[in-house]
Amino acid sequence: MSFLAKSEQPSSYPNYRIWLDTIYLRSWLAVFLSMSGTFLLLLTLSTVVYAQTGSAFWSAAVFASQWILAILSPPAVAWLAQRFQPVMLLAWADFLAAVMVIAAGLVFPVSLVACLVLLAIHGVLDAINRSLRVLPLKVHVPPEHLKAAVAYFSTAQYLAFGVGPLVGILLVDRLTVVEIAALDALSFVASGCLYLSFRKLTIGMGGAFSGVAALWRETRAVVAKNALLRRALLYLIVIVSLYQGFHNVARSEFAFGYLGMSLDGTMYVQLVASVGIVAGALFAGRLSRHVPAYSSALPLLVATALGCLAIFLPLGTEAMLVLYGVFMALFEVAFMVCQAEVVAECPLPSLPAVNAGSFAAMTTGMMLMVFAGAAATDLTSLFAVALGIGALALVLGLLINRRTGMGAEAR
Repeated sequence: MSFLAKSEQPSSYPNYRIWLDTIYLRSWLAVFLSMSGTFLLLLTLSTVVYAQTGSAFWSAAVFASQWILAILSPPAVAWLAQRFQPVMLLAWADFLAAVMVIAAGLVFPVSLVACLVLLAIHGVLDAINRSLRVLPLKVHVPPEHLKAAVAYFSTAQYLAFGVGPLVGILLVDRLTVVEIAALDALSFVASGCLYLSFRKLTIGMGGAFSGVAALWRETRAVVAKNALLRRALLYLIVIVSLYQGFHNVARSEFAFGYLGMSLDGTMYVQLVASVGIVAGALFAGRLSRHVPAYSSALPLLVATALGCLAIFLPLGTEAMLVLYGVFMALFEVAFMVCQAEVVAECPLPSLPAVNAGSFAAMTTGMMLMVFAGAAATDLTSLFAVALGIGALALVLGLLINRRTGMGAEAR
């Protein structure tokens, strides 16, 4: 069963346009609202913690706390997607997230550890959202438009990464953490209501799996049979683990340690990064139709490494901020080319499990990168960490090419 009745399928319309598709637009807006609130709260907490402790480690721990439980969630996400309508799961995940962020804001002045525990629970709900929100696109968007649709869809999240910091710049000195948490909760409630607005539409997952073990066996078999899917997944994990992890470490350290900015400097760095990411996503939407991840992933990974090192050129605050945006644009192009390949190549029944598994792997790698990178930054410098990441990225890319080279050329 598809997301829409056959007569309503966009593929029956020869002049299909993504931005005229109301279901696509509502899904896009739901992601934008929830992620805007999330980044407003997380950046606020991260900035306040850095100001109080002066530690890149504890500042990064605010973001990393969301990943601790999320890395254990793939079996639960896959099981839920097989037994409940994904649209309803998305709605209830947002409603529960609203409760978690309010609670986190309330306990933050009392106990940072308790706040991080609540953010970890919120991270599980975020993992559900990230794993399932692409399913409507997979079944609803015509195949010839799917890769571009996935790339453009990501602009919701990355515009939110810019809106959150922009609002934070305006409010960080005017509102308390609890008040900012309340704004975050409202954004989640609005997002959940948008998913409920098309709750009568169904996504047929096939019910082909008798249990979690059978589901994961089938998922591994699907990945093993498809060299394109396997290579795209591996590059996706490496790209996000290294460079999203680096960004989470660098956000505060780069602003304060290299640019000499004040308390709201983290917000400005994130805002510039978001502009670069959105530009990268838009470019990837054009590029992904013509450039397969199989041949382009390694060059894109190398370009991202060079962009990361370029941010340290002593060219003045404004120029260094621009270079940071360019680095994040390169990161996003590399990410989206591989992500679009995964969505296009993976069969629908296996997609929740593949998404959840890859998200857990990316999150694990990113968490390790954040803690190791933050500790290394405190001991050495952010530039030394960037050099190490670039070398590691090149080595891992070459290994992936070697392990996934057989048989993929035929595709």
